[in-house]
Amino acid sequence: MMRRFAAGFLLLSLLASQAWAKLYYINQGVRYHIGDGKSAESGDAMFVGTYPLVGKQWVEGFRMDRRDRVKVNIRHLWGVDDCEYCKDLVWIDGKLMGRLDAAENKTGFATPPQLAADLDAGDHLLMIESVGMEQADDFVMEGVSVGTGEANIVLMQPGPVIKGPMDPMPKLFAPEPVGKGLCDSLVRERNWMLGWEQGQPRDLSLTSDEDPAASPLLLGLPQGSYCALQVESTGADGTGKLGQAFEILAGDQGRDGWDLQYDGGGVAHGNVVRDGDYTPESFPAPAWHPGWNLVEVQRCRDGSLSASVNGQPLGPSVDVPGASAGIRLQGLGLDLDVRPAP
Repeated sequence: MMRRFAAGFLLLSLLASQAWAKLYYINQGVRYHIGDGKSAESGDAMFVGTYPLVGKQWVEGFRMDRRDRVKVNIRHLWGVDDCEYCKDLVWIDGKLMGRLDAAENKTGFATPPQLAADLDAGDHLLMIESVGMEQADDFVMEGVSVGTGEANIVLMQPGPVIKGPMDPMPKLFAPEPVGKGLCDSLVRERNWMLGWEQGQPRDLSLTSDEDPAASPLLLGLPQGSYCALQVESTGADGTGKLGQAFEILAGDQGRDGWDLQYDGGGVAHGNVVRDGDYTPESFPAPAWHPGWNLVEVQRCRDGSLSASVNGQPLGPSVDVPGASAGIRLQGLGLDLDVRPAP
């Protein structure tokens, strides 16, 4: 009898492991703050070091190649409250996948078997949200994944998107083909760290009132990716103002990149910046014109970065360590408007 029980238990365990054979992580290592942000005002250490945006809804699009049963996992949770006025809910395509409660703090969450969803091949939306009539619950999560039995999943961009309940979703883009060479067929990175307004990336304006005017982190470039920005400079009309420059900087501290020196309203000279200092490494000035200019930064599969302006390369590459190279812009004596290219 015991052998039969043991064999049955082993079979059930095997079937359970096969039921969720694949896990697709949406984020690992990044902590997201979900809620209305009021708890962050307390300076609670729980919310320090989280992703810079806070919102009531965290949304990720994904594509499945076949019909399958799907569940959601969250590896780490902090700050989930059990309260009368709040609910922390997990959905896929409007189907409830579970509710978070305080007992799961520091232990994580997994969709109960009875709530696992049968999904068709195609595009789907995972949403984790904090709901409250007067005040939403603020909590932190890390390590969100989607589990399947056999289906292959690819994540859509931009994502994850953090937004309010009434805000529309931005347009989602399917993954692009991945090339084999170090620098060919790079995948475009669309995850705009400044957030969204009415489904569109939030524009950025930098003013020359502060010298230098440095932008927040705009994007993070994994190896094998690139970003495309539109940049317009104003206040560079050749009035004789000294020290006008536009810099494209990479890395968490923005200490490496390319410096474009202005003269007479246009770019006249370029130098490479390494470890926070200008170097003798120069490059020909790109053709910068009034209105929007296309700025692209490419990160090859060996981690090296290169940049171009209106299709013209900016000379030597720079190297930035880490899984993701942060991109920011800086203006000296210039007003700059920045947005993702279409």
